[in-house]
Amino acid sequence: MNRFQRTVLLLSFASLAVEHATAQESRQPTRAPGHVAPAPPPEQRRVRIRYLELVNQGDAGIAAVALAQSGSDDFQDKPFKGPLRQGGDARLFGHTGRGCDYEVRVTFDNGVSRVYDDVDLCRQGRLTITAPPAGPARLTMR
Repeated sequence: MNRFQRTVLLLSFASLAVEHATAQESRQPTRAPGHVAPAPPPEQRRVRIRYLELVNQGDAGIAAVALAQSGSDDFQDKPFKGPLRQGGDARLFGHTGRGCDYEVRVTFDNGVSRVYDDVDLCRQGRLTITAPPAGPARLTMR
């Protein structure tokens, strides 16, 4: 295929893409000026990837991490290689969800688990573990 044929082919694909986009726009309902569409219910809101940076400044390694939307107890394990060592080791975890507030369950290498409530992945996206794995099983971050 020579340069001219490639150019014609690319222009053909580009014009098809423009036609498709124009057809999609024409299907959108027209709205009166100043009309604001109501927000969709929470279960229909757009799913987004949120990120959590977990930093281990505690006295024990972290063996497992799981996230759940606040109040759901439907934790999803976040696999990672090797333990998160104490003394500043950090990892970035991606999580697909609809909201911002999550509960983070951290299981330490000694078997103790802690749940950190109300971790806002939209505003902060970072959780630093500083306390040793002792004390209450649930900690609120706000």
